[in-house]
Amino acid sequence: MGPDGVIDGDDGVARRRAFVDEARHSTVLEGGLTSPAARALQERYVAGDFDVDQLGEEIRRRLAQRLAERPAQGGG
Repeated sequence: MGPDGVIDGDDGVARRRAFVDEARHSTVLEGGLTSPAARALQERYVAGDFDVDQLGEEIRRRLAQRLAERPAQGGG
């Protein structure tokens, strides 16, 4: 494991790949899609650029940003 907590080497890459593949499969089974931006973040996670907590934080940050940019929908 590297100093930043990311698992190094082929074993770490294989574990992160399996985690991402499972998450993507689960998303599809639930009727969802993974955006290209989220896929790019996931690939950076697989490469070991950051840990799973950082991946989640970044995805949540981007989602919140996208939701804030949506026009308000009026009811009534």
